Amino acid sequence: MKKKAIRIVAMALVLAMSTMVMANPTGAVPQREENSVVYIPLRYAAYAHGFSVSWERETNSAYITSPIWETSFVLPLGELIREAGGFIENGRTWIPYETATAMFGAYSLDDAVVILHINDSHGRILSGGGQFGLYQLAGLKRQFERTGATVLLFDSGDTFHGLPAATLRQGLCIVEMMDAMTHVGVDPIEGITADEIAAVVDGIDIILDGHSHVAIAGSVPVRDDIRLVPHPGTVIASTSGHMREIGVIVIQSGEITSRLVGADTVIPTCEAIYALVYALIVAQDEILLEVVGHTGIELDGSRPNIRTRQTNLGNLAANAMLEASGADVAFINGGGIRDSIAVGYITRHDLVRVFPFGNYVVTLEVPGEAILYALEHGLSAYPGEMGSFLQVAGIKFTFDPDLPVYERITSAYVNGQPLVPFQMYIIATNDYLAAGPRLNGFPVVGNFNALEEILIEHFQDAMGVSDAAR
Repeated sequence: MKKKAIRIVAMALVLAMSTMVMANPTGAVPQREENSVVYIPLRYAAYAHGFSVSWERETNSAYITSPIWETSFVLPLGELIREAGGFIENGRTWIPYETATAMFGAYSLDDAVVILHINDSHGRILSGGGQFGLYQLAGLKRQFERTGATVLLFDSGDTFHGLPAATLRQGLCIVEMMDAMTHVGVDPIEGITADEIAAVVDGIDIILDGHSHVAIAGSVPVRDDIRLVPHPGTVIASTSGHMREIGVIVIQSGEITSRLVGADTVIPTCEAIYALVYALIVAQDEILLEVVGHTGIELDGSRPNIRTRQTNLGNLAANAMLEASGADVAFINGGGIRDSIAVGYITRHDLVRVFPFGNYVVTLEVPGEAILYALEHGLSAYPGEMGSFLQVAGIKFTFDPDLPVYERITSAYVNGQPLVPFQMYIIATNDYLAAGPRLNGFPVVGNFNALEEILIEHFQDAMGVSDAAR
């Protein structure tokens, strides 16, 4: 479509708006006939082809944008009356159907399949802070559908966490199969990567990846420290997680294009999903806003620290596990702690935010060499960050980062006594680690509450939260 036609469309849209952001039309497109000419509202024609409009009152102009067509421009109102044709009635701009077809004919995806994909959202459903809400994902889906495209939604993993039925190996086979299929990643340290699969397996057109929290569009990673094995026949696509982007893949006329839509892009909200999300939030607030403790210092769960060194929050969690279980040693993977806790009252919401996976605490009987191996594994990427770095209680150890990987620990003491490799110890950890390859196979001797519930008891006992504070 020519620039002049776009300008005419945009200016006509201005007259159709009555609020800052025009509501999306629903239902059948209204039509009317005048002097044997069929007219339709201009806003319906525009929205049906993926355009969004916001009103700039100070300049009496319209801001026209489309995440679908990657088009945006600002146009004044004046030229509309002279060039657009049609008529204005009751705040609605009507244009001839043939004119609308000519204006928007080039903006159609009638023969296309569009894939919208996300990954590693980790429970993010609300917009703000540089991330999309699920209602905006739904809004983008609706926009593409209005262009005539067939739209498929894909989630590449790390969305649901910590269902009790999946603990203690129950459902582990499902997790293993799912891991083997779409949540692979591109970090070399994690084992086989998505690009390595593409390099050795012919016939794969698209890999929707996740796990590594790396933004990738069309096999081109955004992060400088990632170098993918090139494979021109396969598109690899992934978002960086936490709903910071929505991946868009368009398959049309045998061609595949891939791009990422950033959270700063204007996407109309799907009102039905918006209402559903906020109804859920309101219902949860009654539980999540309960005060369960208080801290006079910040409890450090920041990603760079929790995955490379012992922190007060990591040690607090491990000590709570040790106290609740009566084990000899307790440890929790740094990757299971997702945020810090600020000074002040601590709510259930804080604990769910910091420990989002719903893991249960279990005790196992293991030899000392298994404890050493778990510690060594957690140190294997040091000084780099690694989710398997262990936050500990009941054990003290030293290590030398200059020594070879898996040979770095120079001393380890349990309850003040040197750790003996062949002596049996009771360890407390979460069910995620207990079911993993480092500890799987050792007998489970105890099963306790979810970690956040143990922490609530620990906070209330150790810090003396009053009934009024609760």
